[in-house]
Amino acid sequence: ADPLMGMTDLLKIISSIYKEPGFRYMTAAVPKSSIDYHPYNLKVVTHDNVDRDDYYTISSTGVTRLRDQETEYTALGIWEKEFKDYKIVINIPTFSKFRIWKAFAVWRKNVRTKKISKCKTLLKENLFIVNDWLRPALISVRDMCYRIGDMNLCRFDRDHTYQLREFQDVQMAQLKEVADRLTDFRELVREIVKRACANALFEAGFPLDEGSGFGSPEPDEFQNDGTSGLMLNQYEMQM
Repeated sequence: ADPLMGMTDLLKIISSIYKEPGFRYMTAAVPKSSIDYHPYNLKVVTHDNVDRDDYYTISSTGVTRLRDQETEYTALGIWEKEFKDYKIVINIPTFSKFRIWKAFAVWRKNVRTKKISKCKTLLKENLFIVNDWLRPALISVRDMCYRIGDMNLCRFDRDHTYQLREFQDVQMAQLKEVADRLTDFRELVREIVKRACANALFEAGFPLDEGSGFGSPEPDEFQNDGTSGLMLNQYEMQM
């Protein structure tokens, strides 16, 4: 019996071929679908067991690969060196961990894509800006924030020379005015948001009563743009 038959250690196979020149057939030791498949994962087989579409012959002169009716010959010494170089390369972390990295990258991409798709769906279904009641309220509150941002915390006349006490009184009066307007602003925003939420919930089918904290919606007193027209007009006049 041939002692090399079934052997997969290429270095031992090559050493034996050098010592006892002969002719052997080799074929892939694992299927191409296996994660262990590579061009040098071979085993010695009989002629009857070779893969007719892709197999090797090895002798003391060289290695011949027969694949798809094409022949590729490499001198044995060169083939041995290429095999040793291949073993060095695949031990580099970039290549040795490639399958793990690739699997992780594919998994991460799939999870990220699924999360993004889920978020898109939730946003489309629940996004405030597309709600007929919440959209106008958001726009109105933002507009009011821009307007109130123009308020001055300090007031003085460039053409007037103030005494210290006079300057202090003017600034305290301005501070009180700003505080009062901020209080009005807070209450108005609170009312706008409360009414917009109440109508949005009512439209979505949630029953509202006094115990809910929203009270019953009042369509006659509440514009369909989500704001109180009277309150906004008063606020605009004050600004």
